[in-house]
Amino acid sequence: MLLLCHFSSAKIRQDKRGGYIEFLSKIQSGIDSILHPAFCALCGEYHESPSYWICSSCWTKICSETETPEPQFISNADDVIPAFAGWYFHSEIQHLIHCIKYNKHHTVGKIVGQQLALRIASRIDLSSIDYLVPVPLHKKREKERGFNQSHFISVGLKKAHRKLKILPALRRIKYTEAQVSLNSEQRRQNVAGAFTLNQRSLSCLQGASVAIVDDVMTTGSTALACAALLHQTKVKNIVIITIACA
Repeated sequence: MLLLCHFSSAKIRQDKRGGYIEFLSKIQSGIDSILHPAFCALCGEYHESPSYWICSSCWTKICSETETPEPQFISNADDVIPAFAGWYFHSEIQHLIHCIKYNKHHTVGKIVGQQLALRIASRIDLSSIDYLVPVPLHKKREKERGFNQSHFISVGLKKAHRKLKILPALRRIKYTEAQVSLNSEQRRQNVAGAFTLNQRSLSCLQGASVAIVDDVMTTGSTALACAALLHQTKVKNIVIITIACA
């Protein structure tokens, strides 16, 4: 009886605390909407969902694109790796990705990650993946940017499939130049030696199925550099998941 009473009172305290936190969250959201009016990160128009940064019109347009890219296959010395993307790379998707990477809208990264999971569901069974491995940023670039966009895309994928686990299996040890203006060979050289394995994650990788997560795949040089290291840990198989493919 005493145990039941203790449990009940603890439950009440938990409910009250949860309600209090929710109440404070609503107040904070209201204050934010006054101090920082929500303008769509894509079209610039005002909208009433400050936590999402994208208006319903732009988001509907992005989500309603019917064409999902066919899987691509990129190869290295060890394997042929399938790559899955939710969208083809075009101006609006480019703007969306820039919004995530350069305007510090990491919330958008999570939302896009969730939608990405839905768009590639017919191409790949995400439940077959053990770990999501975000492509890491160099600590200097992550400090400049404030976060790693690939991590937040992974968070969105995990929200869509809660059994997925995010594993920081790689570290970026070389500060590389932006790859936008580089050709295929220059990109390959740019990322050569850029990554290393995170020793703390090695025990998890043997025999595991992993997905390398990034924002865009162009030539696949970054993903291949990551995959080459992951193969050293005797993973079972590797796939690549990106928002878009160019």
